[in-house]
Amino acid sequence: MPIRNFVSTLPVLNVPDLAAVREWYVALLGEASVVPDEGVLEWEVAPGHWIQLAEEAEHPCAGSVIVETADLTQLHSSLLGEGFDIGDIVDYEVVKFAELADPAGNVLQFVEVVDND
Repeated sequence: MPIRNFVSTLPVLNVPDLAAVREWYVALLGEASVVPDEGVLEWEVAPGHWIQLAEEAEHPCAGSVIVETADLTQLHSSLLGEGFDIGDIVDYEVVKFAELADPAGNVLQFVEVVDND
């Protein structure tokens, strides 16, 4: 396998109306880390790992992002307490996950890798 020396990832979630989902994302992730252009917001969710929202009114499509966390149970409880409609935690023994849909239909899948050692 070739070594590519990647240093960052930036998945893009398209939304039909950025203003309509902005507050939802600010409540989830805080203020955007960067506003690189009109109609675009970016959050650095971990060093070198970003999520970008891009307004795409003519061609919106639901996407998904997988975000790993060290403690899914704590995150899940916290998000429920903050009023987010996150799904139940599903445990597949090697990984646990819970899904959270944004108002535009994009899905954030929070995962925790289970250490079975």
